[in-house]
Amino acid sequence: GLGPGGDDVVEALREELWRLNQELAEGCQMLLDAWGMTVRDPYTPASVAGLVTALATGVAIRRFVDPASVDLDDYEVVVVALLVLLVARPEDDRSLGRLIADVFPRAAPGAKE
Repeated sequence: GLGPGGDDVVEALREELWRLNQELAEGCQMLLDAWGMTVRDPYTPASVAGLVTALATGVAIRRFVDPASVDLDDYEVVVVALLVLLVARPEDDRSLGRLIADVFPRAAPGAKE
């Protein structure tokens, strides 16, 4: 965005990321519906899609700068782990914070020593 025509490039990227995020959120909702799952509060399919696209953008930049520094298998593992945390069956109404506190009680915000 710093070079000639940079503002146009930034705007085009913004529009493309918005479109990609919207499509990914719709796809995420379709999968959640098919699996009978929901996204944990306070997240939504759109915010989960935003997290996944942010991770993908970071991976793409790292691969461009230093291809040997990125293992796409690691990216897939991180995305799956993120989904395991953020997606739940409807009867599991715990927020992400409550889930973290249940799994890692000492790491929870406000946990006492």
